[in-house]
Amino acid sequence: MGSQNSFSTGYRAFRAIWDGENGDKLRALFSDGFEFHNLDGRNDVTDLKGLRQRVAKLRAAHPGARLKVENPFGAGSHIAFDWSLGDASPDGFCMLRLNGDRVVELWELNGALA
Repeated sequence: MGSQNSFSTGYRAFRAIWDGENGDKLRALFSDGFEFHNLDGRNDVTDLKGLRQRVAKLRAAHPGARLKVENPFGAGSHIAFDWSLGDASPDGFCMLRLNGDRVVELWELNGALA
């Protein structure tokens, strides 16, 4: 898989979480056994359900915020990017590991999901 396809898959998955998608749409983007990790050690969420809940709280705290994903880089099954919700909102840096066209793991390296 090329890096552009990896980024496209990662973006669609990240966007689906932000948009509050569930069901078949998420099953098509995230692998069974998906794992969420924080590198700061405060991670109390390790699965897709928990990640969705955490993002829902973030959305509620920033109504009307627009998700921006920028500066993608990586290769093969790993892609990283910056994300933000606008000028006055938190931002973060994430890395995704893909298996084919599905996200296997997401690491929040710094930011508001922590």
